[in-house]
Amino acid sequence: MCKRDLSLILTTSLAIRFAAALYWHGDVSGIDVGRYLNQAQSIAETHSFTYNGYTTAMNGPLFPFILSFFFAAGFHSFLAQLLFVLIGSGTAILTYLLTERIQPRIALAAGLCMALAPMSVKYSVVLLTETLFTFLVTAALVLWSRGKWKLSGLAWGLSMLTRPTSLFFVLLLFLFGLKQRRHLIMASIAFLTVLPWTVRNAVQFHSFIPVASQGGGILLLGTVNLNFREPIWTQIDHTVLFLPEDLEGKPESVQDRILFWKAIDIIRAHPLEWLKARAKQYPLFFADTGQYLHHISKRGVEGVFLTGNALFLLLSLIGLYILRDHFWRLAFLTLWPTYLALIHLPMWVEARYSLPIVPEMIILSTISVCSVLVPKNSNVNLDQSTGADYSSNNDRRGNFQRDYSRVSARVWQR
Repeated sequence: MCKRDLSLILTTSLAIRFAAALYWHGDVSGIDVGRYLNQAQSIAETHSFTYNGYTTAMNGPLFPFILSFFFAAGFHSFLAQLLFVLIGSGTAILTYLLTERIQPRIALAAGLCMALAPMSVKYSVVLLTETLFTFLVTAALVLWSRGKWKLSGLAWGLSMLTRPTSLFFVLLLFLFGLKQRRHLIMASIAFLTVLPWTVRNAVQFHSFIPVASQGGGILLLGTVNLNFREPIWTQIDHTVLFLPEDLEGKPESVQDRILFWKAIDIIRAHPLEWLKARAKQYPLFFADTGQYLHHISKRGVEGVFLTGNALFLLLSLIGLYILRDHFWRLAFLTLWPTYLALIHLPMWVEARYSLPIVPEMIILSTISVCSVLVPKNSNVNLDQSTGADYSSNNDRRGNFQRDYSRVSARVWQR
């Protein structure tokens, strides 16, 4: 670990995120932001988790719980933004730590890229769950890579209490744990972390809700066939997916099941139309258009950002291909981005939903670039203790893969 590299990453990340906090100072607009603030105020004032006065399980409790401390002290959005500036900067540091056992230049480049990643910077000053969730997931992966199974499990549990997206990933770890004890330890501690909240939901709603009751609505939105010539949310608002009386007066868990089966009915009745809808929607998962940069030409920004997104995705896939023979050995790096990309195939997606895999995509992209651009006549050690060098011009890509594998295998076996 190089303290100078860490200082550079932290300074860069804090500077750009603090500038973003000043630029978007006091921005608390949006339905989701309003819901989290409402829940946080409820926790601070009534010590109960409610939304508009009604007990809720619409989302995990951790994010509103953290925001509630700002209400207890007299809410000021800028102070809350500063907290998530620190958390977002922590993710840049964790990105460095996830790759530090490879080659210091790769780790430094990955950390700096995470510090400067545009959408990650933007959402580090928006009061939504993405920044906290990404931090917790990346922390879980770093701890996993270092053999800290119990702490990694705790981080996975906290991530589930932030967003339920990681629930099925932890379930996969549990199933893998039937053969590998370390996975079982991580998954078990994660589920134990979530257990009190699951019990609370069972008591309040008389239903099994592990974390949140929103999956049905997201699946239903995923059936909408979008027309990109019109504003997306205008189309969503004008699309009749269910009748209000179908949900009126019913508990949240029942409402979610109704929406889920509505989605299933649509998919069964019109499978080809659903596939067309998914083919249109799914690319939005990787499509940061830069629309949050209000004072720059919209058309120019979209072109640059979409081109950059396509290149970023391509490099990530190349990096994943380079590591294909070691996919499971390097599961702490490869498994999470693969899972998150696959789990959103049938669901409604937005570009911000991909933020939790940006650190891993950055690492994979860096590996991809370095495997291609290693100078022909330079000695570059992937890890000082491996003795690997690239003084030979032959098969530099193969050397990179083998040495990356050698270092990571040693970490994995700890």
